[in-house]
Amino acid sequence: MRYIGMRPEGESLASLFKGGRLPLPFVVAYIDEEGRWREGNPYLRSAPFQHQACHYRPARAGDPDNGELVRDFEALGYPIYSYELRTVVSTLSYVYDLKERLRRIASRLADALATGILPAELLDLPQDMVNCTVQGDTIYEHQGQRLAVLRKIAEGSDSDLAIMARVYGRESEVTGGRSRLEQGVDDLIASREVNAMISIHARARAQVQLANPRPPPPPPHLPTGQPGGQSSFRQRRSARAQGATRPGAPAQTQVIARAPAATAPTAGGNAPRAARTAFTSPTAAPGFDGAGAKGGKGAGSRPSNGRGRG
Repeated sequence: MRYIGMRPEGESLASLFKGGRLPLPFVVAYIDEEGRWREGNPYLRSAPFQHQACHYRPARAGDPDNGELVRDFEALGYPIYSYELRTVVSTLSYVYDLKERLRRIASRLADALATGILPAELLDLPQDMVNCTVQGDTIYEHQGQRLAVLRKIAEGSDSDLAIMARVYGRESEVTGGRSRLEQGVDDLIASREVNAMISIHARARAQVQLANPRPPPPPPHLPTGQPGGQSSFRQRRSARAQGATRPGAPAQTQVIARAPAATAPTAGGNAPRAARTAFTSPTAAPGFDGAGAKGGKGAGSRPSNGRGRG
């Protein structure tokens, strides 16, 4: 759902760099409902900066104290902090107007519930809530723009940073001192400039990807690192079910397969011990040549213990 006063869908690229609407009035000093004096918004904004959001220089908006702080950071060689202050000071000014309006609405609602009488000021409550919603949406987008700039700084992408940094230095557009013709021409030039920068950056990214291509993904339904996939797996499983051994299997597997033939009792009484040795170490069983046979005889020959027949 789009609230009244929010930005329309499908706006131009140039308009995305402009700040959103500020429908709430700038809070000046006043006397509240309880007769107490309340100071106005401490983050001063002159009239041209009270209706549209902008990452403005505080000095140009009529805030000399914070404007001096921005100049100090620039003189010290810390421009990133000066840009950060331009966003922080403007955001605090917008938030102050929003919280004061919400405080007034809450106070009037509390009085209406206590007295049971709906004051005339609350007749504008629906429009007030819409204005608060629009102002909150503008503040959210305002901070999101700054986050986008900081993200590009962290990524080290100069071309992306040059595009996102266009949200700064737009004070002359906010003051409204230009004709519609001049504003329209400037918007068209800005849109084409941004499109050209995006195209240049897109080509640069494509060249990097072509120079360093990514490896192709593995084929579907094939386990990674196992040539042959599921068909080879089924063949190996079928071979094991039929009692065949895998190529290159260790000698222990073959000795174990023939171990039951060596466990039959003999007169010497040493076959069981040889069989137990074959299960633990294929090379430790005397008389076994890795195929279960002794001295080239058949597989049924029993191991020699030195006392049997030659």
